[in-house]
Amino acid sequence: LHQFGGTLGVTSGSDLNLRDTNALELSGVDITGALTLRVDGAITQSTGSSVLVDGAADISTTGGADVTLTGVGNDFGGVLTFGTTGAVSVTDANTLSVDGAVGQTLTLTADGLVTFGATTVDGGVSVSTTGSIAQSGTVTFNNAAALSAGAAVTLEDAANQFAGVVTLNTGGNAGVVDLDNIEVNGLVGGDLSISADGAVGLGDLRVTRDLTVVAHGDIMLSDADDVLYVGGDTT
Repeated sequence: LHQFGGTLGVTSGSDLNLRDTNALELSGVDITGALTLRVDGAITQSTGSSVLVDGAADISTTGGADVTLTGVGNDFGGVLTFGTTGAVSVTDANTLSVDGAVGQTLTLTADGLVTFGATTVDGGVSVSTTGSIAQSGTVTFNNAAALSAGAAVTLEDAANQFAGVVTLNTGGNAGVVDLDNIEVNGLVGGDLSISADGAVGLGDLRVTRDLTVVAHGDIMLSDADDVLYVGGDTT
């Protein structure tokens, strides 16, 4: 077991595996291998620092401690896996792939494709990227999700579950699938496809092109005051 009382900076040509019994502040990381962090407190980074990891990163905290790695120069080249009952905030200067379990909120900011592997988040989810949002595994979002993408949002795994409202803001097409009920609002710059095994609620929603809704339950406006605009066909 280790305790790093001050900031920690690491440059390495290989993997980095750290265990800390207290909070950990990174003053800079630049490694060509994989990163593993097991920390009993919060994980943060110093102002102006960057975390550069060519390989996969596996990050966990205990006791509800948060992970905050929001340096604008950060770059995670492999899958970033979380295991925490706290909140997570991460920024990546390029594409970003994530999976794992987050007990509170998850906030992701990227400048490229954001891909979700098998991911469970108990708090709200916020994603902002200039690229697309996609998935390689099932997502279970147990609260509201705000998904902003310069291109497309494609979350169409049949086992997905969105327990809260899904707010879309996309420059391209969007597609969402839920194994239960789903409620969607926002602005879609192309076509929108919604499929659910339960009911579909449509909030304030503007779709530039076509809207396709498939539901095994009711299809309804979430609130009588909500406004639905579809620029193309509705099926």
